[in-house]
Amino acid sequence: MNPLKSSKQLVPELNQAFDRLSVLAEQKEYLNHYIQFLAERMNEVVHSPYPNNFIKKPAIVEPELRQLLDKVADLESYLSQIHQSTILAIPDVTARGDLKLACQKMIRSADIALKSLPKNNNEQPPNTGGRLPKFRALDLANSLAGNYHQLTGLKPSITVDTIAEGHTAKGDFLRLIDDVFGIFDIDGSPEYFAKRAVEHFNSQKDITPLKS
Repeated sequence: MNPLKSSKQLVPELNQAFDRLSVLAEQKEYLNHYIQFLAERMNEVVHSPYPNNFIKKPAIVEPELRQLLDKVADLESYLSQIHQSTILAIPDVTARGDLKLACQKMIRSADIALKSLPKNNNEQPPNTGGRLPKFRALDLANSLAGNYHQLTGLKPSITVDTIAEGHTAKGDFLRLIDDVFGIFDIDGSPEYFAKRAVEHFNSQKDITPLKS
Protein backbone atom coordinates (compact mmCIF):
# COMPACT_ATOMS: atom_id res chain seq x y z
CA MET A 1 0.00 0.00 0.00
CA ASN A 2 1.27 3.45 -0.88
CA PRO A 3 1.86 6.02 1.86
CA LEU A 4 -1.14 8.17 2.75
CA LYS A 5 -1.63 11.07 0.37
CA SER A 6 -2.21 14.54 1.71
CA SER A 7 -5.57 16.22 1.29
CA LYS A 8 -3.95 18.66 -1.13
CA GLN A 9 -2.94 15.72 -3.31
CA LEU A 10 -6.32 14.05 -3.06
CA VAL A 11 -8.62 16.99 -3.84
CA PRO A 12 -7.58 17.45 -7.50
CA GLU A 13 -7.67 13.67 -8.08
CA LEU A 14 -11.14 13.43 -6.57
CA ASN A 15 -12.30 16.46 -8.55
CA GLN A 16 -11.21 14.72 -11.71
CA ALA A 17 -13.13 11.58 -10.77
CA PHE A 18 -16.35 13.46 -9.99
CA ASP A 19 -15.98 15.68 -13.08
CA ARG A 20 -16.86 12.60 -15.12
CA LEU A 21 -20.37 12.64 -13.63
CA SER A 22 -23.29 14.78 -14.75
CA VAL A 23 -23.70 16.62 -11.46
CA LEU A 24 -26.84 18.69 -10.93
CA ALA A 25 -26.17 22.43 -10.95
CA GLU A 26 -27.70 22.90 -7.52
CA GLN A 27 -25.39 20.22 -6.07
CA LYS A 28 -22.08 21.81 -7.13
CA GLU A 29 -21.45 23.45 -3.76
CA TYR A 30 -22.34 20.26 -1.91
CA LEU A 31 -19.94 18.33 -4.14
CA ASN A 32 -17.07 20.58 -3.06
CA HIS A 33 -17.86 19.87 0.61
CA TYR A 34 -18.11 16.13 -0.03
CA ILE A 35 -14.78 16.02 -1.85
CA GLN A 36 -13.17 17.91 1.02
CA PHE A 37 -14.67 15.42 3.46
CA LEU A 38 -13.29 12.49 1.48
CA ALA A 39 -9.86 14.08 1.23
CA GLU A 40 -9.58 15.03 4.91
CA ARG A 41 -11.43 12.26 6.70
CA MET A 42 -12.00 9.17 4.57
CA ASN A 43 -8.36 8.81 3.55
CA GLU A 44 -7.31 8.28 7.16
CA VAL A 45 -10.31 6.10 7.96
CA VAL A 46 -9.97 3.57 5.15
CA HIS A 47 -6.31 2.98 5.94
CA SER A 48 -6.50 2.91 9.75
CA PRO A 49 -5.87 -0.69 10.81
CA TYR A 50 -8.39 -2.53 12.93
CA PRO A 51 -7.09 -4.14 16.11
CA ASN A 52 -6.36 -7.84 15.65
CA ASN A 53 -9.26 -8.79 17.88
CA PHE A 54 -11.87 -6.85 15.87
CA ILE A 55 -14.61 -9.48 15.67
CA LYS A 56 -18.31 -9.39 16.48
CA LYS A 57 -18.64 -10.89 19.96
CA PRO A 58 -22.34 -11.28 20.79
CA ALA A 59 -21.75 -10.84 24.51
CA ILE A 60 -20.49 -7.32 23.80
CA VAL A 61 -22.24 -6.29 20.60
CA GLU A 62 -25.77 -7.57 21.23
CA PRO A 63 -26.57 -5.45 24.33
CA GLU A 64 -25.10 -2.37 22.69
CA LEU A 65 -27.19 -2.90 19.56
CA ARG A 66 -30.32 -3.39 21.64
CA GLN A 67 -29.57 -0.21 23.57
CA LEU A 68 -29.07 1.61 20.28
CA LEU A 69 -32.43 0.32 19.03
CA ASP A 70 -34.17 1.52 22.19
CA LYS A 71 -32.63 4.98 22.05
CA VAL A 72 -33.40 5.49 18.35
CA ALA A 73 -36.98 4.29 18.92
CA ASP A 74 -37.26 6.83 21.75
CA LEU A 75 -35.93 9.53 19.44
CA GLU A 76 -38.44 8.60 16.74
CA SER A 77 -41.23 8.88 19.30
CA TYR A 78 -39.92 12.22 20.60
CA LEU A 79 -39.96 13.66 17.08
CA SER A 80 -43.76 13.47 17.17
CA GLN A 81 -43.84 15.70 20.24
CA ILE A 82 -41.66 18.65 19.26
CA HIS A 83 -42.93 21.72 17.41
CA GLN A 84 -42.70 22.01 13.63
CA SER A 85 -40.73 25.24 14.02
CA THR A 86 -38.04 23.23 15.84
CA ILE A 87 -37.95 20.73 12.97
CA LEU A 88 -37.57 23.50 10.40
CA ALA A 89 -34.74 25.08 12.39
CA ILE A 90 -32.54 22.08 11.55
CA PRO A 91 -30.48 22.67 8.37
CA ASP A 92 -31.46 20.60 5.30
CA VAL A 93 -34.59 19.25 7.04
CA THR A 94 -37.92 20.27 5.51
CA ALA A 95 -40.32 17.88 7.23
CA ARG A 96 -40.69 15.78 10.36
CA GLY A 97 -40.77 12.70 8.14
CA ASP A 98 -37.16 13.30 7.06
CA LEU A 99 -35.93 12.72 10.60
CA LYS A 100 -38.32 9.84 11.22
CA LEU A 101 -37.09 8.15 8.05
CA ALA A 102 -33.49 8.46 9.27
CA CYS A 103 -34.56 6.79 12.54
CA GLN A 104 -36.32 4.02 10.62
CA LYS A 105 -33.19 3.36 8.59
CA MET A 106 -31.07 3.13 11.73
CA ILE A 107 -33.59 0.82 13.42
CA ARG A 108 -33.72 -1.45 10.38
CA SER A 109 -29.93 -1.60 10.06
CA ALA A 110 -29.44 -2.36 13.76
CA ASP A 111 -32.13 -5.04 13.61
CA ILE A 112 -30.41 -6.68 10.64
CA ALA A 113 -27.12 -6.56 12.56
CA LEU A 114 -28.72 -8.25 15.56
CA LYS A 115 -30.12 -11.05 13.43
CA SER A 116 -26.74 -11.62 11.78
CA LEU A 117 -24.87 -12.16 15.06
CA PRO A 118 -23.81 -15.71 15.94
CA LYS A 119 -25.60 -17.21 18.93
CA ASN A 120 -22.53 -17.21 21.15
CA ASN A 121 -18.86 -16.27 21.17
CA ASN A 122 -17.82 -19.88 20.54
CA GLU A 123 -19.28 -19.70 17.04
CA GLN A 124 -16.90 -16.91 16.09
CA PRO A 125 -14.27 -17.84 13.49
CA PRO A 126 -10.75 -17.92 14.92
CA ASN A 127 -8.67 -14.80 14.48
CA THR A 128 -5.97 -15.93 12.10
CA GLY A 129 -4.57 -12.53 11.13
CA GLY A 130 -4.05 -11.96 7.43
CA ARG A 131 -5.72 -9.18 5.48
CA LEU A 132 -7.72 -6.48 7.22
CA PRO A 133 -11.51 -6.76 7.07
CA LYS A 134 -13.13 -4.97 4.14
CA PHE A 135 -15.71 -3.15 6.24
CA ARG A 136 -14.28 0.29 5.55
CA ALA A 137 -14.12 -0.28 1.80
CA LEU A 138 -17.83 -1.09 1.95
CA ASP A 139 -18.49 2.00 4.08
CA LEU A 140 -16.80 4.12 1.41
CA ALA A 141 -18.75 2.42 -1.39
CA ASN A 142 -22.04 2.98 0.50
CA SER A 143 -21.13 6.64 1.01
CA LEU A 144 -20.40 7.03 -2.69
CA ALA A 145 -23.71 5.37 -3.59
CA GLY A 146 -25.79 7.75 -1.48
CA ASN A 147 -23.89 10.79 -2.67
CA TYR A 148 -23.99 9.67 -6.30
CA HIS A 149 -27.79 9.74 -5.98
CA GLN A 150 -27.79 13.18 -4.36
CA LEU A 151 -25.33 14.66 -6.83
CA THR A 152 -26.84 13.29 -10.05
CA GLY A 153 -30.45 12.58 -9.13
CA LEU A 154 -29.94 9.04 -10.43
CA LYS A 155 -29.98 5.78 -8.54
CA PRO A 156 -26.58 4.08 -8.36
CA SER A 157 -26.65 1.11 -10.71
CA ILE A 158 -24.44 -1.23 -12.68
CA THR A 159 -25.15 -2.39 -16.21
CA VAL A 160 -23.81 -5.55 -17.79
CA ASP A 161 -22.80 -5.62 -21.43
CA THR A 162 -24.25 -8.97 -22.52
CA ILE A 163 -22.74 -8.61 -25.98
CA ALA A 164 -19.14 -8.06 -24.95
CA GLU A 165 -17.05 -11.11 -24.15
CA GLY A 166 -17.17 -11.89 -20.45
CA HIS A 167 -20.34 -9.80 -19.93
CA THR A 168 -18.41 -6.76 -18.73
CA ALA A 169 -19.96 -4.64 -15.97
CA LYS A 170 -19.99 -0.90 -16.59
CA GLY A 171 -21.75 2.36 -15.80
CA ASP A 172 -21.04 5.78 -14.31
CA PHE A 173 -21.40 4.59 -10.72
CA LEU A 174 -19.03 1.66 -11.19
CA ARG A 175 -16.55 3.98 -12.86
CA LEU A 176 -16.76 6.36 -9.89
CA ILE A 177 -16.11 3.50 -7.45
CA ASP A 178 -13.20 2.33 -9.59
CA ASP A 179 -11.71 5.84 -9.75
CA VAL A 180 -12.08 6.58 -6.03
CA PHE A 181 -10.80 3.16 -4.93
CA GLY A 182 -7.78 3.76 -7.14
CA ILE A 183 -7.19 7.20 -5.65
CA PHE A 184 -7.28 5.80 -2.11
CA ASP A 185 -5.32 2.69 -3.12
CA ILE A 186 -7.96 0.41 -1.65
CA ASP A 187 -7.29 -3.31 -1.80
CA GLY A 188 -10.56 -4.75 -3.07
CA SER A 189 -12.64 -5.33 -6.19
CA PRO A 190 -14.44 -2.10 -7.20
CA GLU A 191 -17.09 -4.15 -9.00
CA TYR A 192 -17.79 -6.29 -5.93
CA PHE A 193 -18.13 -3.31 -3.59
CA ALA A 194 -20.14 -1.33 -6.15
CA LYS A 195 -22.65 -4.19 -6.34
CA ARG A 196 -22.83 -4.41 -2.54
CA ALA A 197 -23.37 -0.65 -2.31
CA VAL A 198 -26.16 -0.75 -4.92
CA GLU A 199 -27.87 -3.54 -2.96
CA HIS A 200 -27.56 -1.54 0.27
CA PHE A 201 -28.88 1.64 -1.37
CA ASN A 202 -31.90 -0.17 -2.83
CA SER A 203 -32.69 -1.85 0.50
CA GLN A 204 -32.70 1.54 2.24
CA LYS A 205 -34.96 3.03 -0.41
CA ASP A 206 -37.51 0.29 0.22
CA ILE A 207 -38.40 1.89 3.57
CA THR A 208 -41.60 3.93 3.33
CA PRO A 209 -41.25 7.37 4.97
CA LEU A 210 -43.68 8.26 7.74
CA LYS A 211 -45.88 11.27 7.18
CA SER A 212 -45.13 14.25 9.39
